[in-house]
Amino acid sequence: MTVQLTHFSRLLVVMTLTVLVNTGCNTQSDSTEFWPMHTMDDTFEGADGVDRHDIDGDGDGDLVVGWEESGKVILHENPGPHQARSKWRSTDISGGLQVRKIEDARFADFDNDGNIDAVVTATENHSEKVGIHWLVNRRDIFNKDSWKGAWIDPSIELLFLKVAIGQIDGIGANDIVVGSKDDTKPAQLVWYQAPENPDYGNSDQWKGWPIADIKWINSIEILDIDQDGDNDVLMSDWSVLAWFENPGRADALQSSQSKWARHVISTQAVSYFTNCTADKNDPSKIHLIVSDVTAKIHISAGDTILYSIKKEFDANGHWSGKWIKNKLTTLAPAPADAAKNDYDVKGVVCGNIDSNENIDLVMSARGYGHGIFALMNMESRMGHQALHLKVISDTNYNTRKGIKHDDLMLDDLDGDGDLDIITTEESGNTGLYFIDRGLGLIWYENPLLSAP
Repeated sequence: MTVQLTHFSRLLVVMTLTVLVNTGCNTQSDSTEFWPMHTMDDTFEGADGVDRHDIDGDGDGDLVVGWEESGKVILHENPGPHQARSKWRSTDISGGLQVRKIEDARFADFDNDGNIDAVVTATENHSEKVGIHWLVNRRDIFNKDSWKGAWIDPSIELLFLKVAIGQIDGIGANDIVVGSKDDTKPAQLVWYQAPENPDYGNSDQWKGWPIADIKWINSIEILDIDQDGDNDVLMSDWSVLAWFENPGRADALQSSQSKWARHVISTQAVSYFTNCTADKNDPSKIHLIVSDVTAKIHISAGDTILYSIKKEFDANGHWSGKWIKNKLTTLAPAPADAAKNDYDVKGVVCGNIDSNENIDLVMSARGYGHGIFALMNMESRMGHQALHLKVISDTNYNTRKGIKHDDLMLDDLDGDGDLDIITTEESGNTGLYFIDRGLGLIWYENPLLSAP
């Protein structure tokens, strides 16, 4: 009896140790290791989107952010990898414009010489115009007096949300395409035609031409989708992913009755898309990742969160005009408080954030909870894929801040060889109606490799 008990006890110890080891492995697994968060700037209110460019040529990507509630467009100087965890120097580059309710801010290189000429902004309530904030003194970039702002074609007043910079008419400088929302006034997709050599002195020569009536723009990109030699406009219009075909001829473009054919790609795509195409110069390889129309999500195992969309080609390699769409689902649920599970996908970006060679998809979300997720290791093959869900951000702020993350991008900010996540978090919930400040401009540090 004693021998049997001893044997049983040893067996029980082994089983217990096995459970503890497995539990420990799960605790330290990729799914539960949250990434450290660092604040670049939380001085202002309503950080609403971010764009990146090495504007000073020092090898580090600088950031521009539209701070909606503060009504400011701010240039944030990258201090380099050793200082990236500290607060970043900021410069108000509004240039005299009152950019109240700013919704988007994008760097613009109008002449394609590699140097930033300006920042373009889209504003909604109280401004309702498109602004260009010109860099007039390149020798002193981070001085607010080096920037001068001007509205372009102020005759067009819409609730503007998103900006894209690119060539539309094939003449001279890059143009601007901006989309708005249908709220207190109708919404349009508008092309602003650039003068031959745009600068601060001829800002009044930009001319706005309507492309189409829309509902509510979420994402926009300018590229030659049909490969006919001119650029088209790809956009998500609320629950519709569509592209507008450039009519090509100057007389067709420069008309209030311009006929841009609208081609629907999907009616199940909502919120934001990202283009995972490896070769950005070859539209035939366009590969879009789009969030699901039902993506107000309590993420459960098997949920369709994203779609992968590619062109469909015939046996001779010709595009049929159709698109192949496949579901990207989750293998595991996301942790969430049962009463606060209203995740709403706000942005998506693709890149490799782990040691696996396959592409990973990183998502931002709105709602009380974690805010940043990833679907890991997407295979290049088409077809349905169930991907591992990785939770990036902790819930330290979910009762006060961190409830509205916006678009995001990947960059190696700390110089350790892996990709970190840059995003903005717009608003909080303090319980005081006059204070609604979010986390601001932030980044999540990838723990894969050791920082210097």
